[in-house]
Amino acid sequence: MGKTAIPSVFPAEGTYELSTLHVNLSCAASHAVIHYTIDGTEPTADSPIYHREAGLIPVKHTDGAESITIRAFAQADGLQPSDTVAFTYRFACRPKGVFRHSLLREPSDTAAGLIRIEDFDLDRMYLIIGQKRAALIDAGWDYDGNLPALCHALTGGLPVDLLIAHGHPDHVAQAGKFIEYGCKVYAPYADKSMKQLDCGLDFTHIEDLKDGMRFELHPIC
Repeated sequence: MGKTAIPSVFPAEGTYELSTLHVNLSCAASHAVIHYTIDGTEPTADSPIYHREAGLIPVKHTDGAESITIRAFAQADGLQPSDTVAFTYRFACRPKGVFRHSLLREPSDTAAGLIRIEDFDLDRMYLIIGQKRAALIDAGWDYDGNLPALCHALTGGLPVDLLIAHGHPDHVAQAGKFIEYGCKVYAPYADKSMKQLDCGLDFTHIEDLKDGMRFELHPIC
């Protein structure tokens, strides 16, 4: 009796600058069942079975755990169980409160400048810089630090509008600081998640972001 093919994984094991990964297990053997663990123990026939339709496996960086190892084996009908394989994920998240930024396009008389800003979990925000004002798309997941002050420095003191795409936590963390900073903040009232999620947003100071709105970043000639 032959052995079942070993499981494969995506994304590949390695070191990531993220706090959470979502991992998929698969097997080349048709209709194989995959048993797995994420607590460091060896998987057995009593270990959880991976079902892709039930969702990917969340692998999270937590205090005291710099790495997480998934161990898994596959079992197909008429074959012996596969060998157990291990996939280790290491986390190298940067400190909270520190944003890094990259200039993607310099501003000119005919085109706005574009800067990509990333927080500790690589949540990306985009700062669009015109001649008379700037607009930041989303406010990240990092409640620490001072993103409005960074935008002020990156634009040379231009007024900055904050445009929130939707209300998930990784889009809104610094919104309150932009309000305190005196910036205009826009978010789509039509997005129900803005009110369903407890993100601490004060909607009395947020304007509705509607389809068809225009934001003039350059002087109108």
